[in-house]
Amino acid sequence: MLEGLRHSDYIQVDDTGARHQGKNGFCTQLGNQQFTFFKTTASKSKANFLTILQGQQIGYRLNQTALDYLKRLKSFSNWSLWQVEYDLKKRRSLSQ
Repeated sequence: MLEGLRHSDYIQVDDTGARHQGKNGFCTQLGNQQFTFFKTTASKSKANFLTILQGQQIGYRLNQTALDYLKRLKSFSNWSLWQVEYDLKKRRSLSQ
């Protein structure tokens, strides 16, 4: 999937309910004309979608533009914003 994302100008995403071995789940499809990726999970949340996009990597990368955008969101809690800023500062100091 990551190779497909690296070489794509766009992707389309869709998900649908799926039942497997008597348990409800969700099948998420990512792709375009060049590739298709399917992942079945127990959740249909935004966090789950981001986890699928991360593949083997763990964590998020934010640049200053993304951080400024999050600051403008009214639904983004102050604690979460503090945590993001703390993590960014910590990572910057570790990389120097």
